[in-house]
Amino acid sequence: MIRPILALLLLAAPAHAERAVFELSQEQVSITSTFSGTELTVYGAIRPDPGEAAPDTPPGVIVTIEGPEGVAIIRQKTREAGIWVNSDAAAYAPVPSFYDVATSAPLADLLRGSEDAAYNISVPARTRAVTARQPSGDPQAFAAAMTRIGERSGRFRSREGAVRLAQGALFDAHFSLPSSTSQGDYVVRVFLTRDGRVIDATRRVFAVRKAPLERYVYQFAQGNGTLYGCIAVLIAIATGWLASVIFRKDRR
Repeated sequence: MIRPILALLLLAAPAHAERAVFELSQEQVSITSTFSGTELTVYGAIRPDPGEAAPDTPPGVIVTIEGPEGVAIIRQKTREAGIWVNSDAAAYAPVPSFYDVATSAPLADLLRGSEDAAYNISVPARTRAVTARQPSGDPQAFAAAMTRIGERSGRFRSREGAVRLAQGALFDAHFSLPSSTSQGDYVVRVFLTRDGRVIDATRRVFAVRKAPLERYVYQFAQGNGTLYGCIAVLIAIATGWLASVIFRKDRR
């Protein structure tokens, strides 16, 4: 009984044992009042297991960045009596606020469909992985609409060939985080593939946080809405009064 099991395990094991090690150009991103987006680079190396010789050809490399999760509501509008109204809706959660996939080659050449479904790597696979409040209409149409809206807004991206390989063992990929980047924890995943199968998966987390002053103002406004509004009005009045005084002095 043991021998057949060992034989099956040997058949299931990948032909090459390789591992990815990588670093990030930034461990934390600070959002300030002038934040207009930032660049993040993922760079690393592919190493064979100790005692194993490096294969002649490098594996496929896939890098993904996933933002904090939330709820997405997709509504369908229909025209009734000349007015557009919401006729159906679906809710999806958890949905990443940002999802970017970079690959070293066309994704279809690197990954089997079954592996994609197992690891939720591509944009369609990642959005299919969420739990939905089913609409009364076609659920596939709503899921496709959610993916399409995310891609059109730049929140979901798929960039084939964006991972660069050098010397068969080094790789890097550049990512752009937009000005609308949400604060929270972001997950970076690196996959190595051979013959359409994932042979290694590694992940790291980096943080996007508001800068101390911006975070204090935000927290104060959230916890003291009325007081914050009054202070904002007083500041506006004082600014207007000061501007009028300066203007009168200039006229003299």
